[in-house]
Amino acid sequence: MRSSWRLTAGALILLALGALTACADKQVTIRYQPDPTVERLTAPDALTIFNFSDQRGSEGDQDLFRVGGVYVGVWTRLVKVMTDTPWPGTLSRALAEAFTGRGVPVTIAYQPFARGSMFATPFALAGEIRNFSTEFRFGTTAHISGVVRLYDRQGAILVERRIAERQTWDMEMGAATSDDALAATLNRTLAGFVSRIVTDPDIVGILTQPNQRP
Repeated sequence: MRSSWRLTAGALILLALGALTACADKQVTIRYQPDPTVERLTAPDALTIFNFSDQRGSEGDQDLFRVGGVYVGVWTRLVKVMTDTPWPGTLSRALAEAFTGRGVPVTIAYQPFARGSMFATPFALAGEIRNFSTEFRFGTTAHISGVVRLYDRQGAILVERRIAERQTWDMEMGAATSDDALAATLNRTLAGFVSRIVTDPDIVGILTQPNQRP
């Protein structure tokens, strides 16, 4: 029975690799799914969300459309995984939807935060992303991580937090093909990453406590 299971697992991996390498690049669509269990906040202040800067290094190839790869072993990349819109804007929109769902008035800047950046709201959210990828190596995993910062109107950092989310594809996610698995795993990871930010107690505390406001 055990040898039969190993044979079946090996065959599935070979079939997956064959499907994954059928074209030069894999295309996935990133869709944020909000968490309906997150509660609304009471009288929160408004927030401007800036695009997070791309600090992924070689993982991203300095390409805002690249969100992963398919590998043989650890290092040998067969194809890239791409998306149809740059991921920083997608992340900003996901954060805006999540904060809006909590009752926070949101403005999206659609540009990275820099010294001297102007915004009309009491607070701004920005940061840098170190990982934003979905990958097939010995299985399908996705990883999003980075540094998140909450600023006041003068540009002072009020909260600085390193946040990471990692997910592994499994049959419960309902994906039927290799492309589905890559997208589904990334989308679930995005949802978890965003949820960690919008429920962070320090960020929420400043947005909702009058004595924390500038």
